[in-house]
Amino acid sequence: MLITADNSVDRDRPWASFLSSHPDAERVSDLGNRTLFRLPLKRRPPPVRCESRPLAIAAVFDAEGQVDLADLTDNDPHTRWMTPHPQRAGDTLTIDLGRVEQVCGLRLSMGSAAVLYPGALRVAASLDGEAWETSFERERGGAALRAALRDPVRPNLVVPLFAKAARFIRLRIVRSQAEYPWAVANIIVDGS
Repeated sequence: MLITADNSVDRDRPWASFLSSHPDAERVSDLGNRTLFRLPLKRRPPPVRCESRPLAIAAVFDAEGQVDLADLTDNDPHTRWMTPHPQRAGDTLTIDLGRVEQVCGLRLSMGSAAVLYPGALRVAASLDGEAWETSFERERGGAALRAALRDPVRPNLVVPLFAKAARFIRLRIVRSQAEYPWAVANIIVDGS
C-alpha cells in the first residue's frame, strides 16, 4: 500500500510523523509538498479448516445467571437471548460444553434482527472457567453485513477458534455501543 502525506495541508506534519513512527512503514520519497510511504502487505495465515461436528451445549450464562438454552439452540430466528440495555463493554455470554472438547469455531445467528450484532467481540476459551485464553477479537460490523446478505433470515457470524481444547467459551463485548442491544438467536459450537 502506498500512502501520500500532503505536507501543504499537514503543516506540522503529524501524519508524516505518525507514518514514520510505524515500524513497517518505509519512506519512499520526500517531494517537498508530499511525502510518500510504503506499507508492505501482511497476509494473515489462513484459518485452520474446521472439519467439524456441532457439539452439545450443556448451559449458557450471562450476568444474571443461567440463560434458557432452548432460545439459543432451537434454530428459530425469532427466539433469542438479548441484553436488556444497549451494548456495554463487558457484556458477556459464557457457554459451558459440560466437558472438554476440541473447539474449532462458533456460528452465532442474530436471527431476524441482524442489526443486533455484537459490534466488537472478544472470544476466549477455558478448560476450567478460571484461566482464559483469548482466541478471537475483532470488529463484527462487516461480517454481520456479509452474513445478512448471505442469509437475511438466519445470518450467521462465523468465529474461527483454531482447534482449542476447551470446556468454556466466553463471548464478551469489547466496546460499548449506545443504540442497540446485543442479541443471539442461535449458537452452534463446532468441534473437531
